[in-house]
Amino acid sequence: MVAALFVFTFVFLIIGILLLAVFIIDSIFRMRIFEKAGRNKWLGFIPIYKDYIMIEIGEINWYWMIVIYGPVLLGVLVSFIPFVGSILSSALSILSIVGRVNVYYNVAKKFDTEDWFLIVLALVPMVGEGILAFSSKYEYHPEIETQPDGFCGDLGIIKDEGNYTNTNNNANQGNENVNNTTTYKNEEVKVTTEQIEEVHKEEVKEAKVEENEHKENHPPKKNKPHKPNNNNNKQNNNNKSNDNKKKED
Repeated sequence: MVAALFVFTFVFLIIGILLLAVFIIDSIFRMRIFEKAGRNKWLGFIPIYKDYIMIEIGEINWYWMIVIYGPVLLGVLVSFIPFVGSILSSALSILSIVGRVNVYYNVAKKFDTEDWFLIVLALVPMVGEGILAFSSKYEYHPEIETQPDGFCGDLGIIKDEGNYTNTNNNANQGNENVNNTTTYKNEEVKVTTEQIEEVHKEEVKEAKVEENEHKENHPPKKNKPHKPNNNNNKQNNNNKSNDNKKKED
């Protein structure tokens, strides 16, 4: 009995030390990432909240915090249900992992990483965070735009119902005839880039016609020829004749 209690205590202590080491290492990596992104680096040591800072850095919607932690809490509750509890708990854990992958996906885009690094950061977060934190190759770029819904938005799984909607993002890449939406009389109308170009050409033609009509109706004024002043010429001739008389005298 005493030996079993000793073994249990020893195992529990080892697991606690490992979890504490993981937490400290992860917090140090987060500190460096927060510092690169212009955030308070000491927030990297605050549990749960440091995940929210990562969401802010990736510029995705706040409700992904619910996707990350909600399934974990719910999984603990359903785990007590006989038979199906463990299955439901595992499914909810996968949903939480998907939420974390989504956060890392956007954070990696903000640091302008390669495509392969997105996979590393998503599958092995501890390794990816270490590289992202201490590699001088990866710097934070606030000008890079990300999808508010992460890779779900990029893949079209979640559609934006705002003023602008692109329902087929990946399929239309590289295709000049991309469907866009515009508002006409409080109704959304789908147009293509070709139609927009045609409208632009018509506007240019109308502007040229108006300019030609304006020139025809308002011709430029001609400058009148300059007439010599005869009075000045006569005065100059009189002055010359007077000078010649003075010389003769």
